[in-house]
Amino acid sequence: MNSFLREKSVSLIGRLTRIEQVNSDNLVRHKAARIGFEFDAINREISEQTALDEISGKRDGANLALVKVLTTYDRLCKITGRNEFEEGDWFLIQLGPRGNSSGSFAWASALETAGYLENIPLSLENATWMFRDEDPFLRPLSSGITALRSMVQNIASACKFPSTAIYKRNDIQNLLTNLSVADHAIVHDVGQGSFITLMDANNNEVVHLDAGWPVSWNMKTAPKTKPCIKNYSAPVVISHWDWDHIHGYHAIRGLRSGIWIVPVQKLGPGAKRIAETLSKSNRLYGMSSTFLSAGKFKLYRKKGKNFNNSGILMEASLNSGKKIIYVGDSDYLSSTSPLTVNPDLLVATHHGAKFNGSVPLPTSYLAPCVVSVGAGNTYKHPSQAALQLHRSAGWQLSYTCQDGLIPRGQKRLGP
Repeated sequence: MNSFLREKSVSLIGRLTRIEQVNSDNLVRHKAARIGFEFDAINREISEQTALDEISGKRDGANLALVKVLTTYDRLCKITGRNEFEEGDWFLIQLGPRGNSSGSFAWASALETAGYLENIPLSLENATWMFRDEDPFLRPLSSGITALRSMVQNIASACKFPSTAIYKRNDIQNLLTNLSVADHAIVHDVGQGSFITLMDANNNEVVHLDAGWPVSWNMKTAPKTKPCIKNYSAPVVISHWDWDHIHGYHAIRGLRSGIWIVPVQKLGPGAKRIAETLSKSNRLYGMSSTFLSAGKFKLYRKKGKNFNNSGILMEASLNSGKKIIYVGDSDYLSSTSPLTVNPDLLVATHHGAKFNGSVPLPTSYLAPCVVSVGAGNTYKHPSQAALQLHRSAGWQLSYTCQDGLIPRGQKRLGP
């Protein structure tokens, strides 16, 4: 692909979407430890109108990109003059060819028809912190970048969740109530991502939970064959807007055809393009309410600060009466949650990574729990400490990746 990222030096406007310490079972970030900073970005060198057209879906999206920078917290603080960072910070990012500078390693991928596929190794030449989602018009910028203020702010404003897609509780309840009762769940092997389908007794797709597929820097974890979707009208419930939970929109045929029930969260350029496209065809149902119950389904919206802990958690009751819990990348539920805290079946949170709190206790010892994870992923998931907590709680673990002599592949939960 002839990507704009292959130019000698590229400048991007990006929203920080993920901060993750690499290969650590400690949830406290150490400023000298290696951290992956991920950005949902757009080419700065295009005109403002072209950028807005890319975000709204009026153009082909070729100027959209995902960027990952691997550095230390201390080093990024020194480059930007900041003391701390949060998801939702907007940056001006300068990238150059790998080896031409002593900058931190970076990887970037431009949007293609089937997603963010090509992983281009680059180097971080410079990064300028612009503002945070909550206050884009308040914080002063240095005189050297004042000319960019209007463009970046207008891009950030264009990335707000579509207000016309925030649906009433009854609309989502009616959709879910009319679905068939699920018999079992299939946890698809999508490498480093998360994609679960609830199936009826005749193996028809009822509803999908997340729509994950690896992005470029984890593409090596992808299976040779993509999941095959038969029921293009099956709705999709998205836990949160992390790319390894939504990339199937681009990568897996059929997933973009159904209605998407999603948390109302702040978005970057590429995520907003998905939201805007779905919204224009009335297939985006934004959930802002805290809780709803509909037939055999319960949805609970957490209120944390970051993507992981401000998304939708789901409980489904199967034909057998067993209950399955899926929390995406969130910490598990507290005893005050409206969802069951003692499920029969479980998909491990965050691909088996570290988490806060405790593991829910199963209704029976050695109940099945599936870890959806890609071997050799850049995050070093899963955490052995986190896996042991699940075992100690009484869960029997299986994996979508290869586990010893057990080959990789999809896993079934239930009936």
